[in-house]
Amino acid sequence: DIKESLLEKATQRGYDVSKLIWVNQDRHL
Repeated sequence: DIKESLLEKATQRGYDVSKLIWVNQDRHL
C-alpha cells in the first residue's frame, strides 16, 4: 500500500506520524 510505505519512510525520518494524521484529519474537516 502506498500510504503504508509513505508512513514507514516518514517514521524512519523521525516524523511524528500522529501529527501527520492529525493534520490530514483537520484538512478533511
